Amino acid sequence: MTQWNTLLTVLNRGMTDVSVTNESILTDSVTELVEDWVGRIVGYELPGDKMNELIDYAMGLNGVLTHVGQKSSSAKTVEHHLRRLVGVIATADEFAYR
Repeated sequence: MTQWNTLLTVLNRGMTDVSVTNESILTDSVTELVEDWVGRIVGYELPGDKMNELIDYAMGLNGVLTHVGQKSSSAKTVEHHLRRLVGVIATADEFAYR
C-alpha cells in the first residue's frame, strides 16, 4: 500500500525531477506506450478488457497522442497527460495486490 500511495503522491504533486516524457519509450503507437508502462508498473500485461480501457483512455489524451506523433500539444501538456496515464495504471487492482 505504501508504494501505491507514494506513487500517486509523486504523480499528483510533481515531487520528482523525473520526466515521465523522457522515461516513456519512443513509439508511434499508443498501444505500445500503454503496454510499456503497464509492464513497468504492474510487471505483466493486464486482462484484455482492462488493457483496452487504458488504451482508450490514453487515446483521449492530446498529450499522449502528441508523444506518439498524432497531435500537437505543448511539452507541459504532454508531461501532464503521460503522468495521468501512469497514475491511472497505478490504480489498477493488479498493481495494488502484486
